[in-house]
Amino acid sequence: MSEQELERSYDSFFDIKLKSKNEQTRQLYRYSLKDFDKFCMGSKVLNQSLEDCLPRFRKAKVNFMTDILQTWINDSKYEGSNLKSRYYQINKYLWYRDVRLDKRDLDEIEFESSEPEERRPISYDELKKIVNAATNRQRSLILSLSSSGMAIGEACHLIKSDFDFSQSRIQIHIKKSYTKKKGRSRTVYISREAEAFVRPILDTLDDSDRVFGYSPTVEDSVNNYQNQFRRLVDKIGLGVKYESGKRQKTLHALRAYFFTKANKVHGLSYSHKMTGHKGYLEEYNRLEESEKLEMYLKLEPELFINENKPDSEEIKEIKKELEKATEKASLVDELTKKVDEQAKDIAWMKKMVAIKDQIEKQ
Repeated sequence: MSEQELERSYDSFFDIKLKSKNEQTRQLYRYSLKDFDKFCMGSKVLNQSLEDCLPRFRKAKVNFMTDILQTWINDSKYEGSNLKSRYYQINKYLWYRDVRLDKRDLDEIEFESSEPEERRPISYDELKKIVNAATNRQRSLILSLSSSGMAIGEACHLIKSDFDFSQSRIQIHIKKSYTKKKGRSRTVYISREAEAFVRPILDTLDDSDRVFGYSPTVEDSVNNYQNQFRRLVDKIGLGVKYESGKRQKTLHALRAYFFTKANKVHGLSYSHKMTGHKGYLEEYNRLEESEKLEMYLKLEPELFINENKPDSEEIKEIKKELEKATEKASLVDELTKKVDEQAKDIAWMKKMVAIKDQIEKQ
């Protein structure tokens, strides 16, 4: 290749520099750069696209660049770890395009310290309301996420051959390339309730067809599902937002719902393992498939939305008392009938005695 052919560009950043990253991560970089590009064009100081600003950035003094980045941070709609991630991605791109700031320069950048908002988990009643208002296609995804611990990006990567039908519950093999930051591959299950909506879809597909990702790309599928979910929760009155403007009910909340239920039954290590977090419950990998399934079947009733959920201890006690009361009521009814029958017999006998007395008097 000639030097001209190796010239770095926006396209080569993704084709070469980020080649090893999964498509979900690459898309996050695109969003960050698009946001910074919009900032550059709207800035009174710059008033150009990011691409057109690069020659100026390369010649600029360090203070100028740190002020530009600080202004972007101050004006950004993002916050917390999300903002820092986008800042990191923009800096990585700038460095690739020969706009060099070392660590000491970047230490000059200040981020607003803010208290993390308390997250409100999605409740069973809320999830049931969402599921009942969804289309069958949407239910297939919502129930699969809430009963497996998969992330939306992982689900949209799945192809039919990732689904294993050899056990009493569908087992899904999540490849390493499907995961965020290329984590470890893992297997999960979906509930019998989710299977009822997923099976009809699977029956129409070839082994290489994507199951949930019906848009041209995985990123488009993720975005489409997220937009559909927003409209769905808004429609049923659950489109509540935190003070920061972030939504409370998201597709990610379905993963958190599974985590909470799994933690209740099997503990934190199992919950982390099933949701793909590293370094948890390594011994799970050494279990027989039948043992893994047994653990899931114990958890599954907690994940049902519209199927019969297991009774709590309180409900079980109430049912026992009701059975006892029903037995007592039946006994009372039986005794009452016997008393009525005896009363009839006594009345008949009295009548017979009276007739006998009349006969004797004659």
